[in-house]
Amino acid sequence: MKNVFTVLLFCYFPVIVYAADTQNWQVVLAEDPLEKHTSCLMVSATKQNDDGQATTPVSLIYNGKVFIAKTKSNIDLSYPNLGLQVDNKKPHNIDHLHKNNSVVFETQSPQILGEFIKGLTGKLTLGFWPTWPKTRSFTIDFDLRGFTKIYRNFQHCQKTGEIL
Repeated sequence: MKNVFTVLLFCYFPVIVYAADTQNWQVVLAEDPLEKHTSCLMVSATKQNDDGQATTPVSLIYNGKVFIAKTKSNIDLSYPNLGLQVDNKKPHNIDHLHKNNSVVFETQSPQILGEFIKGLTGKLTLGFWPTWPKTRSFTIDFDLRGFTKIYRNFQHCQKTGEIL
């Protein structure tokens, strides 16, 4: 009986991992926030985060070239230590603001991609405006489990236009 339980446990476990993977990241056909045309995008689970006045949704998007952190709140780049960090690696600086509510990681995008594939947690640190008096930046954690599997689906989507 012990051997049957072990086999059942190993058969059941991958289903649980896959369900968690798809909750953290997904591939979608949607409008690219930078290029304004429909394309395959990798999108993180949306996190609800305090912006100093209310709660705002925050998500990470990868379009195959750059990483974009998108929110509905205005972002203030004047706070210190803003950026994206994977696990205990060196943080990546924001390259530029897009439409007041998104930041773009462009120059270090290949390094970020490699770190996301190997990493467990991405930590995005943003400052929001207006918060008066100026208070602090906010860090949002993104679970990277499942990123590698979803990245393979993303590559397939980019080649074929189909989502697996």
